[in-house]
Amino acid sequence: MNLPFLSLLLLFTAGLGLRSPAARAQTLYQPVAVSGFTDDVVVDGRRPAAQSATNPVDQGVPNVRWCYTAPSYRTVFGAAPVSALPATGLISSVRTPGLRFQLASYEGRNSLRLAGTSTGALTLATPQPAAAVYVLAACGNGSSPVSITVTFADQTTQTFAAVVPDWYGGANYAIQGVSRVNFDTNAIENNLTDPRLYEVRLPLAPANAGKLVQRLTFAKSSAGPAPILNVMAISLELPCALPGGTLTASAGPVCPGQPVVLTALLVGGRSFSSQWQASTDNGMTWADIAGATQLTYTAAPLAGTQYRLRIACPTSSALLGPVAVAVTAAGPPATLAYSRGSVCQRDISGPTVVFGPGGGRFSAPPGLALDAATGRVAPAASAPGTYIITYTAPGLCPGKATATLTVLAPVVATVAYAAPAFCTAAAHPTPVAQPLGGTFSGGAGLALDPATGTIDLARTPAGTYPVTYSIAGNCGSTATTQVTITGNTPPVFPNVITPGPDRLNQSLTFRLTDVREYTLQVFSRWGRLVWQSHDPTQGWTADESSAGTYFYRVVYTDCANRPQAYRGWVEVIK
Repeated sequence: MNLPFLSLLLLFTAGLGLRSPAARAQTLYQPVAVSGFTDDVVVDGRRPAAQSATNPVDQGVPNVRWCYTAPSYRTVFGAAPVSALPATGLISSVRTPGLRFQLASYEGRNSLRLAGTSTGALTLATPQPAAAVYVLAACGNGSSPVSITVTFADQTTQTFAAVVPDWYGGANYAIQGVSRVNFDTNAIENNLTDPRLYEVRLPLAPANAGKLVQRLTFAKSSAGPAPILNVMAISLELPCALPGGTLTASAGPVCPGQPVVLTALLVGGRSFSSQWQASTDNGMTWADIAGATQLTYTAAPLAGTQYRLRIACPTSSALLGPVAVAVTAAGPPATLAYSRGSVCQRDISGPTVVFGPGGGRFSAPPGLALDAATGRVAPAASAPGTYIITYTAPGLCPGKATATLTVLAPVVATVAYAAPAFCTAAAHPTPVAQPLGGTFSGGAGLALDPATGTIDLARTPAGTYPVTYSIAGNCGSTATTQVTITGNTPPVFPNVITPGPDRLNQSLTFRLTDVREYTLQVFSRWGRLVWQSHDPTQGWTADESSAGTYFYRVVYTDCANRPQAYRGWVEVIK
């Protein structure tokens, strides 16, 4: 192992003693330096693969044999791998958080390479205790079963049966997609998912936990040379060690339900689990607190409670504490109610408030004009919105009560029709009104839909009508507009006029309004035009005509822009 790799390993090992208590509660792993590698299967630098590596990862045949690649590798044309093994050789497993493997130098032997039926061993530079051993390995040309024997410093052993996957497509990988180089042609093959290196976990028996791991022996058997086993690194799961320490509570005595932070101040230890427990009968019985497995826990006791922390390893456990949290008796319950749930800003006074017991204080979010002593609300000085008002009763552990009050902004209603006047023959008009949800009312005679404001022109006599739009509620309002209905009642056709002093039936008059292009013509019975007018208010009095029968024709354009024409006769009596 060269100096950069050794320095990185020493820094990682030294860092283990600097972890916080919360970090010690997690499983710790430590890569270890070993001897016994037989081959270099990683190509690096600017040189042919066969000069950099001693053997390929797989068996293969010439031109179909491959090696792992370091990021420093370059072909003669200067091409570099897209992905590669880490430059430092330190691999963080994607399968097991916190687990790391340290590869040997890419410039020397970095693999225990076993072909066919063969055996090899890796010896730890410094024997160390472990709860489990992790092996970083992969096979070329298919997966392979292997027997792994862990030998301890006292020369006892524990043997495991494992299957190491092919470096392409296997499960439980620690790293994937590191690119590879052809051992014979120097060509780079880039792949984002393959090749891979796998982690193999060897859990030690409780009787062996804590023993010094000295050596790992790998025994591989197969019918032919392939598959090829490559073992490239060893890491240890450090054995559990219980810490010592004390427990503290952030407050006490406290009111019922008040938060209290419990903290375990631990010294030493590693890879242990923790569980907070509680007792409300002065330590006679204890119960685990669901989910309270960290070194801090926020409690909210309703009565005096003792707390303790159970710390455990697979082979032992201990109890820290207890720490007692006293709870002060709560005061009388508080009550709060308002006579209305909403109030309009324009209201002179707010709703009536009822609360108890007396002597407490009121509070609310910003925007509500609230008297902290009486709970009265000033609507005009408050911003619109919904507020939660809290009444806190007097006392050391006061009761609290809440009520919700909504302050409404005054509604500004508007209503308008598309035009100020409509002909009875037009389409029924509907107004635009804001806000939605109000009702409509109109003057007597106006055929009006109270929900939509639509006017039925055919059922409404001509005239001018007020229309009122109303929004109900505490903050409601009204808006009024005016519409004029113009109409053309079919003319009355008189058949007798009697000009004379009685002043009855004096003229032939049709009394039409809201018309255009009006013409009235009167003819004798021989077809001679005797009188004509374009004024709908002017009638024919027959002043210059004798008694007898006359014929008339009236034409005009009505308010709906439709042409109208009528013919008839009239008898003049003098």
